[in-house]
Amino acid sequence: MHLLGSSSSSLLLLSLTLQDSLLVSAAPQGRTNNLQRRDFFQDVSKPFVDAGKSVGFGTSEYVPVKAETCPMPISSVVRKASAGLSQSETDYVTKRKLKSDAALGAWLKRIGKGFDTLKPEKYPTLALVTSGGGFRAALTGMGVRKALDGAEVDTKSSLAGLLQAMTYESALSGGGWLLGSLASHNWPTITTLLASGVKENLDSGLVNPADGKLPPIADYWRIVDDLKDKKKAGWDVGIVDVYARLLGYLWLMGKDGGRTEHLSTLPASQSLFQSNDVPLPIWTAIGVDSNSGKCQANIPEDSPQFEFTPFDFGSWDASVSAFASQNALGSTKNDQNTEVCATGFDNLGFVMGTSADVFNVAVCGDAASTSPGGASPGDEDAAAKFLTGAKGVLKDVGFTDSISDATYALYPNPWRGQDVASAESLYKLNEAKNVALVDGGETQQNNPIWPFIQPARAVDVLFVNDNSADTAESFPNGTAIRATYLASQAAGLDKMPEIPEPQTFVDKGFDKRPRIFGCNDPAKTMIVYVPNANYVFDSGLGTFTLQVPPETTDSMVQNGEQVALGGAPEKSAEWGTCVACAVMNKSGVDLPPDCDECLKTWCEN
Repeated sequence: MHLLGSSSSSLLLLSLTLQDSLLVSAAPQGRTNNLQRRDFFQDVSKPFVDAGKSVGFGTSEYVPVKAETCPMPISSVVRKASAGLSQSETDYVTKRKLKSDAALGAWLKRIGKGFDTLKPEKYPTLALVTSGGGFRAALTGMGVRKALDGAEVDTKSSLAGLLQAMTYESALSGGGWLLGSLASHNWPTITTLLASGVKENLDSGLVNPADGKLPPIADYWRIVDDLKDKKKAGWDVGIVDVYARLLGYLWLMGKDGGRTEHLSTLPASQSLFQSNDVPLPIWTAIGVDSNSGKCQANIPEDSPQFEFTPFDFGSWDASVSAFASQNALGSTKNDQNTEVCATGFDNLGFVMGTSADVFNVAVCGDAASTSPGGASPGDEDAAAKFLTGAKGVLKDVGFTDSISDATYALYPNPWRGQDVASAESLYKLNEAKNVALVDGGETQQNNPIWPFIQPARAVDVLFVNDNSADTAESFPNGTAIRATYLASQAAGLDKMPEIPEPQTFVDKGFDKRPRIFGCNDPAKTMIVYVPNANYVFDSGLGTFTLQVPPETTDSMVQNGEQVALGGAPEKSAEWGTCVACAVMNKSGVDLPPDCDECLKTWCEN
């Protein structure tokens, strides 16, 4: 346990400043150092940062910055969802699509069998979806990604190169940890990411499973100081802040636990994002009614889904129907109806923690029955141990409220007093002080498909890796993906293909091998569904697993590769051909003869 005991904050700050100064000279090529990142707020929101600099940053760069005066009206950085995609996303995706189309063409050429001669007028738009599920989702997602990545050395996967053909990718909860780690490290291969120290970090864990104390990699008193500084600056502090800082030490680059990592600075700080060489990343979370004053364990299934991208924050759902610039997250109107402009509320660790915030369940409900995506044996005990550690941190921070008041991730409401968000819902985001968010899977929609079935985004094919714990053994059985289908029907969204009942999944074995949905209807978004299953390792890790030994990490990743390939490496070429058939079925071209039998075998509807 790394404890600094009674060492003064000034000595601690001096020590860390010296460490950070060394990191400046050691920043990897192609990646801007963390300490410089606050210089890179772009587009219309850049004046917020300039104004923030005029009063100086706090002791900790984890703390969002308030400007003395607003450089422009907040109305200039918020919009109704009906306005469609932001110009920043449109510009990025337009450039990204040129590269993903070229990569798709190259992958099809490697597949051969007639695909190398196809000349479609337009290639389909692809997206990768990684579900929630704690370390289970993160590690299986690593394996799936490794099988799709053409940059992996000596790969024999027939799907290698398909990752480069993705225009978008989304993740939540544990899958969001992986996506955040990739973004922080400038999107390396999984082999490189694990070798960077992530594998050793996972061995240290979130907290010590035996006693709930923080792991050696986390600087306890620096975390306390980060949260004290945030609280002193007038921001709400809660369990998600503790979670965010710990996740940062596990997953993010550098020695400071991701204190200076921000989602909105990725476009300027990461070389592969700058060159449009990676899919546009999206994290999701669920909105809750913070006006009731009660801690809710069971979130209504029609609760709004929020999304975070490097450019935007908001929700397409009718109960919100509004977006704000990610650069200006933290800006709002106060109780006196005065605009308060801020920046830096999009700390990458805090976004990752938000998307995985199940503490309303752990504190106010039964973790064994209401955990997002299901729960596993021992989850309730593991959650309690984490809360023991988190409560200790909050006590040292000076938090004196009830722990049930600290379970939500709270963001200052950017739409307060702006007449932008929907006024006809219980969330009242035209007047509420905060936007309260929890784990993206708490409405059972544990696969973040929602962003891609919106009319504003033209996505044709989804590669969905489902790691939900629908069963007692912590494996999926179709419950989560069907929940999204039912929700889409209720919301009037018609792009998602029909997903059968879980019992059909089990009866037909869709829970144990890949399945393709939406082959026969050109109006539907096609879904290539690859569920976590026990192929070469028992990959049903508990959702609240706190620590993963290196050998388990390796085995989980290896099993994840088989998840992508359907558990039959000897038939990898055949499965690769079938995926090519499914993808190009959306292009409108005449498919090679081999596709007839393939689609008949693997397509459900």
